[in-house]
Amino acid sequence: MAFINPNSKKFKNLMAKLYGIGAAIVILGALFKLMDWPGAGAMLTIGLSTEAIIFFFSAFEKPHEEPDWSLVYPQLAYMKDPDQNTPTQELDNMLENANVDQALITRLGDNLRSFNDTVEGVNKSMDAVSATGDYSDQMREAARKLAEMNTYYDLQLKTMQNIGNSVSDSEKFQIEISKLGANLEALNKMYTNMLNANK
Repeated sequence: MAFINPNSKKFKNLMAKLYGIGAAIVILGALFKLMDWPGAGAMLTIGLSTEAIIFFFSAFEKPHEEPDWSLVYPQLAYMKDPDQNTPTQELDNMLENANVDQALITRLGDNLRSFNDTVEGVNKSMDAVSATGDYSDQMREAARKLAEMNTYYDLQLKTMQNIGNSVSDSEKFQIEISKLGANLEALNKMYTNMLNANK
């Protein structure tokens, strides 16, 4: 758009004032609504409209360029090893080396469910044989141990499923961290502009 030059001093001054004055109008609109004062609906509409205008004009601002701090502070250049794998990559490599895939986790789950059904069958058989004294006590002990084994295998299944889920969760986490960084950068830019405008 030819009528907006984001590099001009005039545009930067306008944006600084727009952020400051616009934020004041938005806060007043929210205050009217929170305090339930007369005209709250109109003030909130004006405040949110101002917010929309601010966001519209901020779309034309140049993104803040992060300087290469390693040029100013050379010790920062050695703080990150570019060859080092992220935890997600290490987990992917570990699962790949162990030949653990979704099919293996599914088979493990099926086997544990089958084992659980067997244990439940043994428990039902124990109820039928309960009248036979020592034999019944021994069978109950065996059923208890089978139930403990079932619990252990259920934990193993959950662990394997969590390992499978953690790979996608780690990727989602990295995406959300990137979004958070972008939002913080935009907020920082807004406050920098406000501070520069007040100088």
